[in-house]
Amino acid sequence: GALAQLIKLKQEARKAGQNKREKNELSNRVRCFSLLEAVFPNKKRSKTIPNNIALMTILPLLRTRTILLKSVLASENSLSQKSTNCVAEKRVLIDRITSFLENKIGKTHVVEKMNFDACQTLSKQIIIELNSVSSADHCKLCSSLLVLVVKSVGENGPETLRSLSKSIYDEAVREWSQKRNSNIQSLVFDDFISACPSDAKFALLSELIKASTEARSHYLKSEAFRMISELFHVNENDNLELKSMLQENSTGLCASIEAALGDDGLIKAKRIRDVLKATEKLIDFSSIHGDEKLRNATGKLVTPLQALASTSGSVAVKSLCKKMEKSIEEGLEQNTSSDVAPRNERKVGSGTSSKKSKKGKKKNKKKGKK
Repeated sequence: GALAQLIKLKQEARKAGQNKREKNELSNRVRCFSLLEAVFPNKKRSKTIPNNIALMTILPLLRTRTILLKSVLASENSLSQKSTNCVAEKRVLIDRITSFLENKIGKTHVVEKMNFDACQTLSKQIIIELNSVSSADHCKLCSSLLVLVVKSVGENGPETLRSLSKSIYDEAVREWSQKRNSNIQSLVFDDFISACPSDAKFALLSELIKASTEARSHYLKSEAFRMISELFHVNENDNLELKSMLQENSTGLCASIEAALGDDGLIKAKRIRDVLKATEKLIDFSSIHGDEKLRNATGKLVTPLQALASTSGSVAVKSLCKKMEKSIEEGLEQNTSSDVAPRNERKVGSGTSSKKSKKGKKKNKKKGKK
């Protein structure tokens, strides 16, 4: 009994020593962090601190935050009270790192050309750190840093920005929609759409359309439709290339919507509104920028829209379905009128020529009598 008690006392003393050393280490790290904050004193630091130095601070700080957050979450989920030692100190350092990355690094105004390969590597590492912890706050921070890195290559030209964003976000959409254990959340794409709306259309649209039919759950499919509705429109500043890209993706979106309107899991009240918003954007685009092929494709949506209007208990859904049905029929009438017009022109032309030939024959007969 005495030996067991002695062993227990030694174990407790060793744990107490470990906790004390850990607290001292965390205290020293917080003091060192104050020195780092002093190097970035205000928002005008870009005049003295090069942008590449600012971006270089992201990964080591983000990795430190990930390790600390994992430790805190493990302690909070543990049943043992002894495992919660130093949680408060870790929380303090996590908050300091978060504030620094959000308010100082995250607000960096990039004014110089950045290395594409370095930014691509950094972006991929941020995605890895994002996936390391299941936390909404951690995901939000990583998302804002990802937008910063992608935008930092904007000084190299719009094509460079689109190339980087597509290489990063294409894979992110596939992982978000297909992998059950992924920690990527919809807000990652919402942040990018908000920060770079035109570039997001090039980077996200085609993969989101695939996700709207291939995602592993009805919730993710409806989320894909929600984001599509934010992307599928043309602004005054959008160029012909972007309009052409939307036209290329329009038939695929039309097929996806047709499938969704026949899916019992997506026509539920909490899902169908996202599908109908995307449908409305597609029909609006078709009426202004669509060709005969697209209008004919949207014509296939009339029947499922009529079926939805007849079965839905929502007055708003019924009204929207009828409104879109009317717009589709007007587009089909445009196709018909454009086909009829050339035929009428040919008929009119042939009629006038026959009249002229008849008049010529009459004149010749009169001359012959004389």
